[in-house]
Amino acid sequence: MLCTTCHKYENDTAIAPCDFCMSTEFPEHMLCELTRGAQEKLKRFRCEAFRPKLLLVGVGRQQLKEKKPENVMGTAQKYRLAAALQQLQKNPDEIQYALKYHCCFVTRKREPIFAETEPFIALMSDGVMALDTDVKGIMKARLLWLASDHIHIYLEGTPDCSAHSLASAARKRVEAVTDMLLPGTNIWEKFYYTGTIG
Repeated sequence: MLCTTCHKYENDTAIAPCDFCMSTEFPEHMLCELTRGAQEKLKRFRCEAFRPKLLLVGVGRQQLKEKKPENVMGTAQKYRLAAALQQLQKNPDEIQYALKYHCCFVTRKREPIFAETEPFIALMSDGVMALDTDVKGIMKARLLWLASDHIHIYLEGTPDCSAHSLASAARKRVEAVTDMLLPGTNIWEKFYYTGTIG
């Protein structure tokens, strides 16, 4: 699904779709909204992910209907269900809570900086994995996917740490690794996505 501007003007994507986003049904328009939010004070919104589509005069357009999800369980409901199932199966003294998060950081204006991902993957993965030992509250951190214009990270945290503090630590690490690879650049938007996954 495209963001509102791209949908309105029926623009085509200029960046190859992210395999991870497609396989997990992560809405790509979320990346556009993060970019839009970071540029709210600018006069003209700029997104490198899409390009204008040339239209023929007099040709009718079909209106796309958005498919609504059916019976979607909310995050709080999923958490309560998982906690209840866990408590039924285990001794209360042995229960450990680990909150699981999916974080997504997007490059400024969705520029495809990592079009050639190979040189970046190993160092980025090692940097993210080191969060396990370097940051209090993070029990596990893994690089899920590095796309040309965004990155997906998996985090497991203790209940006493907020999602924001865990995502901020991950963002600082991603920025540090990126600065090692591309010195003197500030490529990440200030807005990011974090959602619970279990």
